Amino acid sequence: MFQPWLIRWGFCLLIVMLAAGCAHTSSSPTPAAGQSNASGNANPNPFEAGKEERVILGDLGHGLVNPDRDENGDMRPLRYNGGELTIPYAVNASGKAKNVGFLVFIDGIPQPYKMNTTDTSYAYAHVGVGAG
Repeated sequence: MFQPWLIRWGFCLLIVMLAAGCAHTSSSPTPAAGQSNASGNANPNPFEAGKEERVILGDLGHGLVNPDRDENGDMRPLRYNGGELTIPYAVNASGKAKNVGFLVFIDGIPQPYKMNTTDTSYAYAHVGVGAG
């Protein structure tokens, strides 16, 4: 029979061969950060790349105006007593991407709504909340 040490060495050799077979070798090694590559160009920091190209498209904020809060500071649910529901809601948008629209869903069904700042009729989405 086989010796136990021979089985152990054979098993270790098998693991080493499998690990070596899975190793990825590259014909053109990638230089470490800050080192030069074959063409002499330094490898740039990926976190600094494109800083001069960065553009902030805008800022968007929205939420209830003066929501009703309980004694713990948690917001209380809105109350509905029948009829038309009025929700005091504010939207602030600035920057290049300030045209934004909202859809209102109740139980997964889109609801038409109107805004107090316009004399329009009910609609499913109002686009252009931010000033153009």
